[in-house]
Amino acid sequence: IIFTKEQTILGCMLPDEEKMKTLIINGKEVKLFRKKYLLDESKIVGDAFFKKDGYKFYVKAHKVTEEEFINVIRSILNN
Repeated sequence: IIFTKEQTILGCMLPDEEKMKTLIINGKEVKLFRKKYLLDESKIVGDAFFKKDGYKFYVKAHKVTEEEFINVIRSILNN
């Protein structure tokens, strides 16, 4: 999880936001990209990008369930 108030997130290559699906989670717009993890199709790899309280958040997930990934995002948005 990376977050900053800077204009860009340094040291990290963000995915193209235009290619990311937009979801509403806890009333906030979240750009989300996910695909199946090839070694275990019950897991995903994914990226999420969203803004909250003047911060930009970038969440990268690897080998988690989709539900676990969404729950991490929800927990950030709830605080």
